[in-house]
Amino acid sequence: MNSELRSQGVFNLSDVEFAMFEPGGKISIQKKSQKQPLTPSDLNIPTQYDGLPTNLIVDGSVLMDALQSLNLSKAWLYHHLGKQNIHDAAEVSLAQLDTKGNLYVDLKGDKPYYIIPTTD
Repeated sequence: MNSELRSQGVFNLSDVEFAMFEPGGKISIQKKSQKQPLTPSDLNIPTQYDGLPTNLIVDGSVLMDALQSLNLSKAWLYHHLGKQNIHDAAEVSLAQLDTKGNLYVDLKGDKPYYIIPTTD
């Protein structure tokens, strides 16, 4: 039971308000209100939408459909890759564009990854 609680982030039993055994043997817990994590909503802090990133390059292949769905061109992609001296998509293991306009680029092999802002 203790290992199941730890897997849910509970290390002290006194932090638990309720615990229930589920049919599959798992435990569902509700932490005491003073032990629950604080959220931006609790502090009335507005947040921006943080959706899923879009894959633009996978295993060296540019995903043209993904670029077109975002109204972006291959030239746009290579312009931003060029900021880190990346001139060939074949060098890229994965490139993703997040909803904030950051291009995450992971190069093949033991090379570094880059986060390239595209909103400049």
